[in-house]
Amino acid sequence: MRRLGPSLLAVSLTAFLSATASHAQSTRTHHVRDAIRNGEVDALIVSSKTGNKVYTLAGAEHPYRVIVEAMGEGAVIVASDGAISYSNRSFAAVVSM
Repeated sequence: MRRLGPSLLAVSLTAFLSATASHAQSTRTHHVRDAIRNGEVDALIVSSKTGNKVYTLAGAEHPYRVIVEAMGEGAVIVASDGAISYSNRSFAAVVSM
């Protein structure tokens, strides 16, 4: 059996750790891809230079919209300028719209 010098051993260990990390990343990537394909994901959060962005998958918002529309409590989305961009029927009834 041939003995490895310290520098060759460090290179071998670094290569092993890199390959192990690469395999783990690949495994995680496959799990995420499969979850998206199987409909187990409603939305994705993507980080960018301007901050996080939320992307909902087509149809993912429908069950939540049905709940908000049917609930007896008022729900409203107000923009930063104070404009109402959304309200459900319960909120409209409270403010007599």
